[in-house]
Amino acid sequence: TLPFVIAFIIALLTKPLNLYLQRKFKISNGISSLISTSLVFSILGFILTMLILKIAIESKNILANPPDLNVFLKYIETHINTIKVFYDQIDPAIAQKIFQQASSILSNMFNVGLSLINNLVYFAIGLPLALMVAFITFIATYFLSKDMPVIENKFLSIFSDTGKEKTK
Repeated sequence: TLPFVIAFIIALLTKPLNLYLQRKFKISNGISSLISTSLVFSILGFILTMLILKIAIESKNILANPPDLNVFLKYIETHINTIKVFYDQIDPAIAQKIFQQASSILSNMFNVGLSLINNLVYFAIGLPLALMVAFITFIATYFLSKDMPVIENKFLSIFSDTGKEKTK
């Protein structure tokens, strides 16, 4: 039902554009609905494409120019040596707790990486479904937009003449 709810909302939002196209260019409701629906989905597709393109470019730049690990390793080594001096002076029971906490943090970092990979796989699996929902939404938007005057008349037919004027 989600594609139809989205289609109905888009059809309501494009109604003024449909009326404008019908009046300005003297075209039928079906053609103006097709143009407005295509325009809305083209704009949404363009925005989505630009977003994906930006993410792909940034990902490529990160992979093509990875940070210099030698500088990073020297930085970590300096801090590890500093920490080791203090670590040797700490009570062994406290040192054991620190070791357990560090192990827990590394385990959590590994789990986050694993979760990220799983989410990427789920995204790749769900992409065809998302495209199908987008296609159904496009078709439903066109038909709802095209038939909006009929839907509106059917809805208003349950009211009296004064009720119709109040609901408009």
